[in-house]
Amino acid sequence: MTTEAEATTTTQDTSRVEGVSSFSKSLFLGEIHQDVVFPFPRPREEEREKVRGLISSLRECADEHYDWRQAEEDRWVGDGFIRELGERGILGLYVPEKYGGQGLSQTGYCRVFETIAQIDPTLSVVLGVHQSIGLKGIALFGSDDQKERFLPDLASGRRLAGFALTEPNAGSDAYHLESRAVHQSDGSWLLNGEKRWIGNGDKGSVFVTFARAEVGGKDRHIALILEKGMKGFEVGHRYDTMGLRANDLRALHFNDVRVPPENVLGEPGDGFKIAMHILNNGRMSLATGSVGSAKWLLDGAIAHVTERRQFGRRLADFELVQDKIGWMVAQLFGLESMAYMTTGRRGGRELREILYWRWDPIGIAGAALPYNGDEYESYVGPIVNLLHTGADDREVARHLEDVEPGGLTVSSDHHRETADLITA
Repeated sequence: MTTEAEATTTTQDTSRVEGVSSFSKSLFLGEIHQDVVFPFPRPREEEREKVRGLISSLRECADEHYDWRQAEEDRWVGDGFIRELGERGILGLYVPEKYGGQGLSQTGYCRVFETIAQIDPTLSVVLGVHQSIGLKGIALFGSDDQKERFLPDLASGRRLAGFALTEPNAGSDAYHLESRAVHQSDGSWLLNGEKRWIGNGDKGSVFVTFARAEVGGKDRHIALILEKGMKGFEVGHRYDTMGLRANDLRALHFNDVRVPPENVLGEPGDGFKIAMHILNNGRMSLATGSVGSAKWLLDGAIAHVTERRQFGRRLADFELVQDKIGWMVAQLFGLESMAYMTTGRRGGRELREILYWRWDPIGIAGAALPYNGDEYESYVGPIVNLLHTGADDREVARHLEDVEPGGLTVSSDHHRETADLITA
């Protein structure tokens, strides 16, 4: 098993604070351990320049080749667009340079994903499935041979990755999944089962898949790398969703799929730990994606209240509107700071520590998405109320609609209060 996460290399200081297991937990005990969070982690200047270049290339590519309306109509972001992104290095952000990727730290990776979410939330999901959870397991836990075989094609866009964990009877309770892999005399594993709600289901060709397996006489879990074309591997029906219309979400069926021993990811028996680490790691880019969407909405709100006039004055001149905008900006600053504190402190740690749940310097890495999501929904309402008579209503609705499938809903007394005041 790999002993270090190559793709998360960073010069950010990740020194331990002895005796403190969690910054957040300590706050509830009335203790503030500043050494855990200060100085604020910052990436190397060299990486910052690389990230700026990637973001500029990404925006140029999207302006020239991507139309979110067409993607929703076609129900896919486009094979040609995926290839173009691959040629520009956007599909291998986390992949080490030796395998054709950009070798970004977790912070640099999340900065680019913040921009992707501003361009189109659906696009961020498609690329997130590919990178944040799809190829991530191979980059972190793969053998040298597996990295050589898979990462160059995945980083270039010649192949897309997926992550197959969810099942009919195993959603949030992923530990009790029912797909099963049985060890064969020739060293291979015979896989049977069904997965549901798998992103890039029909478009992907490499899927990191999880199943139960008997290992050492105990019922445990195993992580396997499945490839499209394996006998018995079938792509099922596509799920119809309210938002994220261009996301290829499918059921996958495994009927006596023979997986060769060289496609076992990590050690047999470590499958569940591998799955949880991949998900915890992937949540960070989802969190910064929420930050990106929030910035897009906030920019629209500021533009609208600056231009629109009521009672002979700009909306921006009313104290109530100023209060709401100021609150949103402050809230966004907190969300962004917390997200990148997490990515910075998580970035350079040894993989074995993470895998076996040892010391967590901040105690919020796994909670980055829930925090950002809860806070995001708490101020989406005010922004929408400022925007609803202004910009392209369909584009605003799309950003909010595509957030809803992630569980980020808008409902609170504060939102109703804002609606009453601003729409009056």
